[in-house]
Amino acid sequence: MKPILQALKTSPRAGVAFVALVAGLSVGLYEFAPNPVAVLAAALQGDINEDGRVDVVDLSILLSNYGKTAPTPSPSASPSPAPSPSPSSPPVSCTKTLAAGGNIQAFIDTLSAGQTGCLRTGSYVPTNQYLLVRGSYVLASYPGERATIRGGVHVMPSANGFKMRRVAVNGDTQPVTTFWIEASNVTIEDSDITNNNVAANGTEGSCLYVDNNPQNVVVQRNKIHNCGKVQFSHGIYMGTVTGMEVRDNVIWGVGAYGIQVYPNAQNNRIHHNVVDGAPRSSVIVGSDGGTTSRGNIIENNILSNAAEFSIHTYWGAAVGSGNIGRNNCINKPAESGGGIAYSGNVTVSNPSFVNRSAANFGLASGSPCAAVVGYDIAAKLTF
Repeated sequence: MKPILQALKTSPRAGVAFVALVAGLSVGLYEFAPNPVAVLAAALQGDINEDGRVDVVDLSILLSNYGKTAPTPSPSASPSPAPSPSPSSPPVSCTKTLAAGGNIQAFIDTLSAGQTGCLRTGSYVPTNQYLLVRGSYVLASYPGERATIRGGVHVMPSANGFKMRRVAVNGDTQPVTTFWIEASNVTIEDSDITNNNVAANGTEGSCLYVDNNPQNVVVQRNKIHNCGKVQFSHGIYMGTVTGMEVRDNVIWGVGAYGIQVYPNAQNNRIHHNVVDGAPRSSVIVGSDGGTTSRGNIIENNILSNAAEFSIHTYWGAAVGSGNIGRNNCINKPAESGGGIAYSGNVTVSNPSFVNRSAANFGLASGSPCAAVVGYDIAAKLTF
């Protein structure tokens, strides 16, 4: 009786059911429906023995287990939450400052690990086409100003931890990739990277190339645009790289693919980007030469106005595994060539940008992509 009294104190529904139980037992009706014993068991815990009905057996089990610690339920699978927007950068605090027109290579070579070198408004031309980054410092525009590097940038393997913030890079004076990363834990954020669709050798011209197996590179809140002209000219080329995160960028005006994940990209995340107008596909994932891209997640992006597919695959070697394309807003189909699992992608006729012809990729009121990606990606850009 004690467990029932305890139940009456803690469950109003049990109180009502108990009255029904007493009345039902007094006239011998507890085996029939509506069964007051079943009502009490349901009010307390339900079909405890999982035999498809709620009856006296369930009530007996309930009373026998009174006072015992309930077992911990087995965890159930649930969809992963949508990635949150990238956090804003802290204010720039300059350790050293270079005036416009100064020798930028000599300047950054004086920076020690953790220091911040600030560039005043103006253009800076590397002495040998590429600015060679060798250390783990920060390179930024002076607060409130805009500095432009006219040439390429090569983040060398020794530059683990390098950060670039709020700098424009225009690589139209150098022959191949505009921005080349080979170091780990590099962050490129709030910047503008282009080469004005110039590919000096006729085939190359990607804006951002990440290769030589760096890890944990972050590329966020950048404009990456007008990259090369033909064939191998991509917005972002993720070659051999692990754990890279690409988020909150706007990519347009490329020569081939918006983002190429090939041939040996492992466990990278590409989310909350706008990739518009690729002459090939918005994103391609693939393999070649004995290496295969695996475990890459492509989600919550706006992949629009590509000539071929929103997401494309090319398996020149083994077919990849663990690649996922989900919850993207697309207006071209995703290719069903295997090696990537699709779910939740939403096809729209028009993403409804504010002014696509003027490269304003903010979402107009009523855009069907807003609910898919969760927020206005282009509104995150501040440089």
